[in-house]
Order: sequence, then structure tokens, then C-alpha cells
Amino acid sequence: MVIHKDLKRRLGGKYAVLNKITGKVDKVFPTATTVASSQAIPSEAELNSAIVNKPKPIVDKKAKTHVRTYPGLKADLLKVYQNFDIENLGPTYDALVDITKLYRRRFTKYTGQVTLKTVQQSTAKDYILGHTGKNLSEIVANNKDMVAKNIGNAAMCRQVMQLIDIMSRYTLDELCFKCNLARLQLSTTNAHKRLLKTCPDCGAVFVNNKLTNITITGLPANKLQVKMYLRKTGVVSMAAATESIDTTMPKRKIRLFMEWGSSFIWVYNEDNELIKNGLPDELYPDSGLVAKVNVLNRQYSELFTNNGYEFRYNGFKTHEDENAFERDFNAIYEEIAERTRGKYRVINEYYFTSNTEDVRDL
Repeated sequence: MVIHKDLKRRLGGKYAVLNKITGKVDKVFPTATTVASSQAIPSEAELNSAIVNKPKPIVDKKAKTHVRTYPGLKADLLKVYQNFDIENLGPTYDALVDITKLYRRRFTKYTGQVTLKTVQQSTAKDYILGHTGKNLSEIVANNKDMVAKNIGNAAMCRQVMQLIDIMSRYTLDELCFKCNLARLQLSTTNAHKRLLKTCPDCGAVFVNNKLTNITITGLPANKLQVKMYLRKTGVVSMAAATESIDTTMPKRKIRLFMEWGSSFIWVYNEDNELIKNGLPDELYPDSGLVAKVNVLNRQYSELFTNNGYEFRYNGFKTHEDENAFERDFNAIYEEIAERTRGKYRVINEYYFTSNTEDVRDL
């Protein structure tokens, strides 16, 4: 039996091995027959020849074609880079976000969970893209060359996240208060709760223009945070940030911003005087729009505690609730802007903070 097993191992598919004791035949490729007994054992040369000439397994190369049903990470990323347009960054941003979703398992391996979740929930409309001191065209060209050289999944995932970050970071004209070398960038903490100023060179982080011991660079500040900061600091008015200067535009305006105890709709006359807190007379009879506004006002009030002993902001229970609130707010803004076109300038000044020391205190 030992001889029989040894012959099977050494001859492979060259012989059909017959065991006289058991009467069993091990057939693979019966080009010859060897009798496993003491009377008929192949020579050493024959055994070695059988091993050297062992048939190789047949590989069907056609069967390996189109194994994957979707393009790989490399192919998808190269396509995004090829379609890059410096004059229209939105499609590139959204395409990069889509890649993080399509290859979520890979990005999860190389990216922080909070950062990845924030990116995957964002769109190009959430940020002021391209306001950076870096040459995006050059960065994309270099990235494209690196991907073409097969840099690996880990490097490609980090490359995508870095480009998304660079595209959406808003760079100020202020030099870093610490190193005086690089311009500061507007950043934010998780869930956009607090606005930060960060230095891309020395890593300094400032809150209320004061240096902190925070070591994180934070997430890019979104469009609403940037606009509120610029308006707060007097760099640009909200109207200038959201509207083109045109003398033919209506002088009356409607501002939309949240204020506890009030409606978030504020109506002004031609002399910029507040004449009403609520929907303008032209829209008030619309019961459907009135109901939407009332729901949003009530939801905002419920975020606070005001029992006669304390007044405290509690905030949303989840980030998803906050996103839903913002979507409803923007939907009402779009409806009012469309229905009052030519009569009012409608200005969206929505900024929601779940921390009372946020951007309004910068």
C-alpha cells in the first residue's frame, strides 16, 4: 500500500496505477499502466521522466475575460480625471463622491469613518469649490499619471479623499497668525458644529482667532458656513455673495434665516425697513405654503428648552434630522423665490448651528 501511494504521488497523470491487492485502478490519463506490486515496479529513470513530463492543466483564457461586471477603481478614476474641467468643478466633485460609494469597502479600510460618511452625504452644491491657492489642473494631471502607473488601491483611495478635500476647502486671504507663511482655510468640526481656521502648513487651529491645542485639521466648511463667516466679518455682504449687482432688480427683499420665537421669513420694503415677520401678503393666502412654514417654525422651536427657569438649545437628535430640516428650509426658499420673481429679492441666509458658540461668535 505504501508503494501504491508513492507511485500515485510521483506519477501524477502519466499512468493509470493498478493495485493488485485491492484491485483498484486510479485512472487520470491512461497512457500506460503500472502494476503496483513487487514484480513490476518502473525504473527510476521512468519515474523521473513521468514527473518532468507531467501534463500541465489546460487554462481557458477566454473564460477569464470580463470576469468583473463593472470597471475597476483605476478605470473609473482615470475616467473622472479625463473629464476634469477647471471651469466646471461640480461634475468632478460628484463623480469622486460616487467613487467613494461604489468602492465603499475599500475606502472604509483607508479612510476615517466620520470623514468618509460626511463626504458620501455631500454634493457639489454644498461647497464653494475651487477657492484654494493650489493649482487643481496640475494636481489632477499628476494624479492621473500616478494612477496610470498602478499605484495600488490604498494610494488611489487616499488620492481621491485628498482631492475632494482640496476642492472643497475655502482659503481666506488671511495669513496664519502663527507661522505667517500660509493662508488660513475655513474648516469645521464633525457635523459642522463649530467653525475653525486651520493652517495647511504648520497645522495650527484657531477658534475665535485664538490658537488652540486642537490637532485635527477638521472638515471643509460648507457653503453656508463660509457665507455666514464672510458676512459676519464684513468681507462681503450676504446679498453680494448670493446675488449679482443689478440696478434693475427689485428693491424690496425677503430674507430667510432662523430666529427663536419668530418666523424665519423677514420682509423688507424699498428703504430696507422690516415691515413683516412672516410670508409677504402676496403669498399668505396660500394655505399649503403657510402650513410648510408653520411646521418648520415649530420644529425649530422644539430644539430649545424655555420653561421659565432656563433657556437652552438642545439641538437635533441625529445628523439625518438636521439634514432633513435644511432640505425643507431650502425647498421653501426655492418656492418663495420662484413665486415672487420680479417682485422681491429673496436671500437665503440659512445657517444652522448646534452649538451656540459657533460661527456667529467668530
